[in-house]
Amino acid sequence: MKLHIKSKLMSIHDKMQILDEQDKIMYEVESKALSIKDKTYIKKADGADIAYIHAKMISLHNTYFAEMTNGKAFELNEELWHLTKDIIHIDKFGWQLEGDFLAHNYQIRDRHGDIIAMARRKWISLHNIYYLDIMAENLVDEIVTVFIVLEHMIRKREEAAARTNHSKPNN
Repeated sequence: MKLHIKSKLMSIHDKMQILDEQDKIMYEVESKALSIKDKTYIKKADGADIAYIHAKMISLHNTYFAEMTNGKAFELNEELWHLTKDIIHIDKFGWQLEGDFLAHNYQIRDRHGDIIAMARRKWISLHNIYYLDIMAENLVDEIVTVFIVLEHMIRKREEAAARTNHSKPNN
């Protein structure tokens, strides 16, 4: 299954639409504008809830929790100290995310090492556009939720880097 995510670059609320190859809306994602826990809701196009995502308040590294309406729940947290690529384990599913997260080019592998989904970003666009290739179509809701959580983690990392750059004294 091939999907793409469109998000507005400037918005009071973070809103995304996840569309199929015919540009039909499959999922809608909305984050609360002023939320301490970075609360996000994922719904199918018909309005059915899929997942609720929120950040852990105090943590050494980014940690997010996802609670799905199908009863599954999982946690994502960044592993520190990987020098060559980003890696995040999703122990609940036995999955591993790996790739270059800041370049928005990554994949999910199952417990056997098989790729079940891949993502990449279109760099020249009025909207942020991400392409998702999902090989495990029976896990689409879970995979979409993982990608949304990962995009939140990437945004937090970029914001932290920007704050660090602004706080350095000029020479």
